[in-house]
Amino acid sequence: GVKHNLIEAKRNLFFLSDDPYAPKNYTIIQVFNFYSSLFELDREKFLLTMKKLSLPTDRKVSTFSKGMKRQFFIALAISSNAKYLLLDEAFDGLDPLVLDNIKQELIKAADEKTFIISSHNISSLERLCDNFIMLSEGVCTINSNIEHIAKNFVKYQVLFNSPASKEQFEEYGFRVISFRKIGSIYNIVFQGDVKEEHLRKLFDMALCENVPLDSEELIAMQMINSRKEVL
Repeated sequence: GVKHNLIEAKRNLFFLSDDPYAPKNYTIIQVFNFYSSLFELDREKFLLTMKKLSLPTDRKVSTFSKGMKRQFFIALAISSNAKYLLLDEAFDGLDPLVLDNIKQELIKAADEKTFIISSHNISSLERLCDNFIMLSEGVCTINSNIEHIAKNFVKYQVLFNSPASKEQFEEYGFRVISFRKIGSIYNIVFQGDVKEEHLRKLFDMALCENVPLDSEELIAMQMINSRKEVL
């Protein structure tokens, strides 16, 4: 019945908030035992993950730094037998090296589980998430993946021998999404398949180099383009 379905749904769901609760003065193992009374956790998997992250299990959680606490709770989440894990701001306070280790553990666990991760730090999700959803004022503005968005845009770093403007590119029919000058170099993002040889035929350039957009730039470009289409 409904009650059975609700219990089953809870068994398959683990939620890690951005400020997880731990009883005061509990050691790491005691906190694990506390959560074990609420969720189905795999003790062996937890201890193995903690070892991989070089985290002690005999200290009080109150002695852990913010980053260590975050790693501990992610290890706790990974040890859950739930099929779906919701991680809120999971990577907050983690340095790059630790973040890379955490990503590797999540990727391994993703063979058996589905992770839904919320974050304001888009770059921290790079090379980790298969798909992403962008929420803006409670509305889903993007529901896609990086590879799909990357097909829509191309970025060039350009050094002109003679002055050029965004308007000149647009007069030739290019759809210019971003036109920024940093020192003497211009970073120009186009929508569509724009070839270097085409640009060099039209403009006098000392440098024209195709460079990749990172995840944050790609999503920003998609958002800008979406707004233009709405307007």
